[in-house]
Amino acid sequence: MKKLIVLTDFSKTASNAANIALEIAIRLHLDVQLVNSYLTPVAIFAAEGEGRAPFDMSIIALASENGLKKEAKRLCRVIDSKPAGTPKIDVETISTLESVHEVISRLTKSKEVKLVVAGVHESRFPFIFSGMDVHQLLEGLNCPLLIVPKTFKHLTVNNLMFASNIGRGDLEIINKLYSCSRSHNFHLHVCHVSKPVFVADFNEEDKILKFGHDLSKIGGGGICLNELEGANLVKSLNRFIAVTGIDMIAIVYHPHSLGWKFFHENHASKLIKNQRLPMLIFPANL
Repeated sequence: MKKLIVLTDFSKTASNAANIALEIAIRLHLDVQLVNSYLTPVAIFAAEGEGRAPFDMSIIALASENGLKKEAKRLCRVIDSKPAGTPKIDVETISTLESVHEVISRLTKSKEVKLVVAGVHESRFPFIFSGMDVHQLLEGLNCPLLIVPKTFKHLTVNNLMFASNIGRGDLEIINKLYSCSRSHNFHLHVCHVSKPVFVADFNEEDKILKFGHDLSKIGGGGICLNELEGANLVKSLNRFIAVTGIDMIAIVYHPHSLGWKFFHENHASKLIKNQRLPMLIFPANL
């Protein structure tokens, strides 16, 4: 059966993300893989020395296994509490000493895995999603990643915004999102942010016009390109979000894409830390 991966560090943020993941799994008929990496920071081993007791990895491994069993039982109770006729969802646990990006890269190589879900801790930078580094995770991803902020409690999406960098693979993803919008009854908005320029770049203008023309062919002309302008990427998108009532953001992550800018530019932290919306990230190789 097709699967959904939930990353957990047993925090409240991760448990909230698991609740959202379970809603998705039930709607899409996906089994759940609950994953915890207990890779120990090098600093702990460096702290061992004369007069210190040796660090026992078996203790952390046992804590990981017990934590996963407890969380799996909680999710199973939630499933059992659903009305009669709710699809049966299996919950599998994976405790590993691999780093998060290693285990996710390995697991998502299987075409059975359709989505990875993780919570976002808002108090740390660089971004840490349920205890792992997002850059490494995104680089090894072979399926979409849904980032769930701790304030997002229920899966309700009426308006989804795809922030495009006019990339070659964007139209294919937009096509998939449009199909999902039809089956799950939400409205799809596509936008692009251009920085103000003093000298016209006709090549860029032609590229945007062609993208808009190709976009208009999707869904019988029901989707148009919202061209936004602003020196600050986050502010421009947040203004659009406020006006249109966006419930979820979708981006593609690859070098020089809009998604890459979200996580590498200085103002990017504001988008995640102050944003109460879930973010769906597509890898470039999808």
